[in-house]
Amino acid sequence: MASIATFNAVIRAHLGRHPPDVPAAAALYARAVALSTAGGLGWYAPDGRTYTLLIDGAARAAAAAGGGTPAASAAVAVADAVIADAEAAVRGGGLPPAAATPAVNAYIKALRVGRAGGGGGAGAGAGAGGWGAPAGDPTPTVRGVLDRLAGAGIPPDVVTFNSLLDVAASAVGPADAAAGLSTAVWVVRVAMPAARVVPDRRTYNTLIKACGRVGVGAVGGGGGGGAAGGGAGGAASTAALAIAHDALHRLRGAGWAPDDFTYQAMVAAAAVAGDATRALHYLRRAERRWRASPPLHASTRTYRRCTS
Repeated sequence: MASIATFNAVIRAHLGRHPPDVPAAAALYARAVALSTAGGLGWYAPDGRTYTLLIDGAARAAAAAGGGTPAASAAVAVADAVIADAEAAVRGGGLPPAAATPAVNAYIKALRVGRAGGGGGAGAGAGAGGWGAPAGDPTPTVRGVLDRLAGAGIPPDVVTFNSLLDVAASAVGPADAAAGLSTAVWVVRVAMPAARVVPDRRTYNTLIKACGRVGVGAVGGGGGGGAAGGGAGGAASTAALAIAHDALHRLRGAGWAPDDFTYQAMVAAAAVAGDATRALHYLRRAERRWRASPPLHASTRTYRRCTS
């Protein structure tokens, strides 16, 4: 007898196309919902896999279309509706809370696309109970997701927090990047311990990445030829470098070894702060790892950070 697993298999096939066929998958999802509710056939009720497949497919379709395009907005609107259904299913007892966590993690990918598009789509309805906010200060998006999870009783995991950190670390512009770093620090030092979620290497790497965004594009900011940056931008990037060093210390203290991304992010943070000595120090650390099989694209990008 057919069940939701059958629907999931066909939904996955539609979403496996390039770009994902979100309308066809959404139509199947709507059919499963109708059968399980109006039809009284409970075995067709969407499960955690259904929600995750649809939201992940919508996020990929939106990314393929490009943030801010009508196609991206339509795909993310599907993600908005499906995550709301998943939340309702948890509240109603039809879906175990932990089964909704992967769907939320997929939805955060859609949030990033919505933010990259400068508004619309994911999170555009923050004032009316949406999950986030459009491009700009990432704090409402990050806190909005965590508040919504708490209200629905859906437990975040390390992937949830790492994905939210990536949202915070992707803010563009001096003011928004500084707000993003502040939010990232709060996530690692306050929100994760409160949720009893242990940071991993990616957690600290993404926090360090956020440090390297502060001061980029600021008038009088850090960076350039080893001269310390002046003004508020320089002070902010210098403070961010201190946070990056603390994150590196915590990463090592947790038993993780720095990887290529760690060193690239440390180089970026030092370069933006105008600390060429430390930038070159971390470049040399990275080069030790690259001697066996150097990733040329990463080495070139990091070298430019130190010499620009």
